Formats: sequence, C-alpha cells, structure tokens
Amino acid sequence: MANPQTAIGVGIRRNFTTLGDRNFEPDQTTPVQYISNQEHLEFLGTVYEPGSNLPFDVGGVSYSARAVGLLQLYWNQGWIKPAT
Repeated sequence: MANPQTAIGVGIRRNFTTLGDRNFEPDQTTPVQYISNQEHLEFLGTVYEPGSNLPFDVGGVSYSARAVGLLQLYWNQGWIKPAT
C-alpha cells in the first residue's frame, strides 16, 4: 500500500510537526519544493542556510533529474524538509 502522504513513498519516512509523516517525493507531476535544514548546504552550486527554499531548477516549476538525485541523498541525511 502506498503512503497516503506522498505520491510514491521513497526513502526514509520522517515526521514533521506541522506536516505529519512524509517520505521523499521525487514524483514531479506535482512538484514538492524542499527547504534546507542544514547549515551551509550546497545545492547545484549555491550554498543555502536553514530555512532557505531550494529553488526549482527547471523553469522555476520543478526539479531536474540531477537535482532529484541530490535531494534524495539530502533527504536521507535529514538535511532537507518539504516546504508543504
């Protein structure tokens, strides 16, 4: 059974106070924006601080395959969280 909190349910499941249980969401049909949860997080050549949105890199509306690969790694390390 798929996780009702995510389109696919990939990676480590995490609980967020305001968002509930979530898995990494690589399905770009409904892109989920992520937020840095780590100091000095490098993402696609730019450094972000905690609370900073990690911008979409495909026309400002979704993440590329390269970005999704990094985001999944960061998710599994606990370095990012979903914006919504």
